[in-house]
Amino acid sequence: MGSITYALISDIHGNLPALEAILRDAQYAGAKRFVFLGDYCLGLFEPNETMDMLRRLKNAVFVSGNEDSGLVTCPDEMQKGQYHARYWYRGHLSKENLAFLSELPNTTVLRESKAPPIFLFHKPETYFKSTMVSNINPHYYALGRDSNQFNKETFSVDFLKNDQKLSDTLSMLEDGVYAFGHTHIQWHEKIDGKLLVNAGSAGLPLDFDRKAAYTLLNFSGGEWSAEPRRVTYDVDLTLERFKQSICMQSVPVWCGIIYLELKTAREQATPFLHYTESFANQRNDNTRPFAEDTWNDSFNAWISGVKGDI
Repeated sequence: MGSITYALISDIHGNLPALEAILRDAQYAGAKRFVFLGDYCLGLFEPNETMDMLRRLKNAVFVSGNEDSGLVTCPDEMQKGQYHARYWYRGHLSKENLAFLSELPNTTVLRESKAPPIFLFHKPETYFKSTMVSNINPHYYALGRDSNQFNKETFSVDFLKNDQKLSDTLSMLEDGVYAFGHTHIQWHEKIDGKLLVNAGSAGLPLDFDRKAAYTLLNFSGGEWSAEPRRVTYDVDLTLERFKQSICMQSVPVWCGIIYLELKTAREQATPFLHYTESFANQRNDNTRPFAEDTWNDSFNAWISGVKGDI
């Protein structure tokens, strides 16, 4: 069996320019199949255009992300407030694109002759719940960078090898590749015959690097290896188009948070949610999910105190 190259792509979030740049780079690098790991269109301003491009691709395989399933099952009572974005994006997706998302599996397995299998899923908790794998999230990464525990070059997940819960979990799993996304932090590690790969985020990386992230998976010499890739595209132009988009006007809180995350390549959602929790408590608002007035007022107060104009 000769060499094989797959492109692992996750968390596009409606960022069509980033997706286009990644597809060009992956084709240049010799990828024979595109593997998509969820969260395709909720986030930026081209959800249908992104889905249309994905659906046209040949030699592609998909699994569902949490945002994708949230779009499909979004009830009418989410028209306002904290989950308004899901309702708005659902209403602006074509029937064909919504149907495509509704049919995606949560997990799947790719098997090539004489090659270890590739297990595909979106959230690391699918296979690695209650292990330290789930701790490698944007909040952890931001704290590490802020406290100078690591930088881009020294960031490492070696500590996973000391996680007994992970070791116990891996001992019950088949050898092969376990590929996922969700956290928007790109990394990979081989432990006990299993190659764990977080492909990173194509459209909304949160590891302090604005370049679009994806990972090449190469099979050669009888084993799989991961090659993280970062691709340059015009982020500033994308931000400007985002600012002028109808979704920014229609869903200003969610899109405002996403805008800042794209601009800074740093998570903003968790700090905002913590802020909103305190904001709601101060006005004795116990409604959860957050009500429309609290959600909007909290964002207006929060955005005035963060660095970065929208």
